[in-house]
Amino acid sequence: MNWEPTADGLGYKVCLTKGVHTACAFVSSAHLIEDKRRQLEASIQADAQQASQTTEMVP
Repeated sequence: MNWEPTADGLGYKVCLTKGVHTACAFVSSAHLIEDKRRQLEASIQADAQQASQTTEMVP
């Protein structure tokens, strides 16, 4: 998981990459960065499932 301060200094951009899937989110404080992991993992899992269903439909 990677994170960086936003340009305006009001929070952090947090990104998680697994394989070819990346999910990013904003948090307002550094102490919330690790808490965001579960949400990003769920987003990546949903994206991967949707991609595999789309791939199955292609002949």
